[in-house]
Amino acid sequence: MRHRQLNYAIQTLAVLFAVVMRVSQADSQTGDAEHDKVNTACQEAAAAAGLSERYNQLAKATADNARTLMITSAMWRQKAAETSDPAKASTLTAISEVASSLALQALAKHSERAAKMSAASKRLAERAAFLDGVHYVIKPTFAKQTNPFKVNSAKLEIRSAGAKSLANTCDKAARQASGKNIQPSAAGAATWKKLKYSTDRELVKLVPTQKVTLTFGSSDCSTSGDDTNGYGTTVASCDDGISSTSEPTLDTIGTATPRLESIYEDDTPTKGCTHKEIDDDNSDAEMKRLLKSICEAQQAAAITVPSVADLTLENLASNSAVILTVRNGAPQFHKLHDSSETAATDKIKNYIKETLGTTPEKFTELFVEKIKDEDVSYRGPKETTKVKRQALAEQQEAGAAIAYFQDKRAVKPQAKKRRQAAQLTNARQIQMKLNAQKTKIAHTKMENANSKRE
Repeated sequence: MRHRQLNYAIQTLAVLFAVVMRVSQADSQTGDAEHDKVNTACQEAAAAAGLSERYNQLAKATADNARTLMITSAMWRQKAAETSDPAKASTLTAISEVASSLALQALAKHSERAAKMSAASKRLAERAAFLDGVHYVIKPTFAKQTNPFKVNSAKLEIRSAGAKSLANTCDKAARQASGKNIQPSAAGAATWKKLKYSTDRELVKLVPTQKVTLTFGSSDCSTSGDDTNGYGTTVASCDDGISSTSEPTLDTIGTATPRLESIYEDDTPTKGCTHKEIDDDNSDAEMKRLLKSICEAQQAAAITVPSVADLTLENLASNSAVILTVRNGAPQFHKLHDSSETAATDKIKNYIKETLGTTPEKFTELFVEKIKDEDVSYRGPKETTKVKRQALAEQQEAGAAIAYFQDKRAVKPQAKKRRQAAQLTNARQIQMKLNAQKTKIAHTKMENANSKRE
């Protein structure tokens, strides 16, 4: 009873968690709780860098699938060549071909997936670098200008010296949200539908105002039309000359607010990307290209790349190509007229499972894990070579090993002649014995007949 109550409690918690997650996603601005935290251009820079790295990781995640499948296929092919049992050999050959086929699929799927994700990673890295650059150069400090003035009649030109230092206005604290790094969980998440993006019209708000102080000989200067901060529209009563000017100083940078930009048309993934065709002359072309690449990367994240995990006992035993191969190679199934018939299929499936370990756990243990470390010996260039099976599967010399195994199994011409001669001798001896027995029986009958006449 307590066990049943515990299961019920776990199920209830699972349902509640699912409900909370759905509510959370519904309340989200972007479809991802972490991306919702992006509220400044500086945080956008941090988020773009994180998403770039995450897409790069996702692109590499399936890079080894095809290689592992090919190695597995090669190991099974070796084992098929070693065995003298034609039924078992056909089974191993069949599953080797399945693994090889999946490897080719994995290579194609991975290439497609990785290309889209790498493209998005590159664009996001460029976006992060651009925003970081903007934050780094918008508030420089200036050196002292020794000759700042230039007069042309009633016009006065004032120049600054060159900038002497830059300050990073997007430091670690500014990149965080509530003191914590913004996580790139949106990358690859099916729920993410909107990107937070600061347009140029927003970014220009970051540029701070500049101040230069002029010092006059008299103290009678006054302004008119002053605003609330004491800045006027005109200056009057400054009759004496200007004695000096200060270096330009910049106020606090402004605030750029990222806007919500839809990744998908109508925020619906099944409708495809919001931006399918992009005009290079469009003022928002860069933003649209970024959104398009993210959309394609998200679509690529849904691509399933075959792996060794797909080579389960049930999948292999149920594979029609494996069943047909075993029917053709196993002597006990040669008389089956239709291998697709249910009864015939079941017989072959049961045999395949028995050959490959009977249970999923045993199959994985024997034909996926332990097989890697099996010792394989074959005729090398000068002497017998001994190597681990997986290591051999990765070498070109694997072909030499397979040829060696096949040669051992093949019936040699001389051996065949000797066997045929022995069979012929045996047949002659048997025939001679039969003839002798017949002669003896005939002789006995003749003697019996003569005895009766006498």
